[in-house]
Amino acid sequence: MWVGTIFRYWQALTRWAACTLIGYLWLLNPQTVSAAEVQIVSFDPNADIFGIPFSEQADKNFGQPFIVIKGEIVLGDFEHVQSAAQELANANREIVIALESPGGNVVEALKIAQLVRENWITTWIYGRTAGVNDTDRSLIVCDSACAYIFFAGVERRYSSSNMLAFAPDDPHYIAPENRVSNDFSTAMFGAILGTPVDPESMNRYEAIPPLGLHRPYLDPSLNRTLSGSEAQQAYKELESMVRSELSGFGVPASLIDRMMKASSSQIIRIGSDELRELMPSYDPWFEEWQLSKCGVLSLDERLDLTAIKNPSDSRFSESYRAYLLEKEASIESCEVELRLQRQKQIAK
Repeated sequence: MWVGTIFRYWQALTRWAACTLIGYLWLLNPQTVSAAEVQIVSFDPNADIFGIPFSEQADKNFGQPFIVIKGEIVLGDFEHVQSAAQELANANREIVIALESPGGNVVEALKIAQLVRENWITTWIYGRTAGVNDTDRSLIVCDSACAYIFFAGVERRYSSSNMLAFAPDDPHYIAPENRVSNDFSTAMFGAILGTPVDPESMNRYEAIPPLGLHRPYLDPSLNRTLSGSEAQQAYKELESMVRSELSGFGVPASLIDRMMKASSSQIIRIGSDELRELMPSYDPWFEEWQLSKCGVLSLDERLDLTAIKNPSDSRFSESYRAYLLEKEASIESCEVELRLQRQKQIAK
């Protein structure tokens, strides 16, 4: 009953009292106690971390400040995130949280997740690119407890996978599910050169999704001291707590079940396309409410707007161009204002 008691105390805002068992609820090795780095940054379209710099999600944050949580989540990180969120709210800025974390303390992550959920905060994950000659081959991930925070967003932006390039003769093995077809590149270079290009001469690419899941677990140093019955009861309550929270965030039972089947020594990577098939980018209630308040561009208008933003396309009149751009700006302004009104409650 330890896990359930801890979480119920937190929900009642009384779990701020010292409780040593919280320290055992790790999703990573508790020997590392460095807090996550929580910063407010502005979007840089030239930054290497953005796999698709001018994606729709990245464009939404162009020139706008947002919060980045980077590193392992430990006790005390909730206060850092809350402080950063308050800073944005005090400046009347929409709160968006980008996530770059391998996971950490499950209870602390769920506290941050509740902050996200209660204040209609947008969450954001993305990969990075690395060329053949880049020495830094590190990945950006949002694994384990970090995923709980991502799922809590009323809008969940998933920009891109990590994209790593390898020379044709590099022996690095790329798993079939991570291989990127170079058919398009081969065809493009063939057209430029005016002669067929051997696919074997092209660089190979590996796409690794940043979102990673596995079941929660108790710190092994605690688990090994428990009897079988005690371990069973503790884990039962931990699993029940996590299932309840994720279900409340709209995570489908099928995805939760899949996560629970993966041991703590495994990581299931979920790509953006797969996730969109499992759950929408917006909470349905929020999207429908937002549509009713702010309106929406029709399909034809969205297609025309895409064409209008192409400088070489001159099919449309200036008045129609102005109308579409103004309508788009009005809708976006309304959507931001709805969130700002909610997020004022977090301001000091």
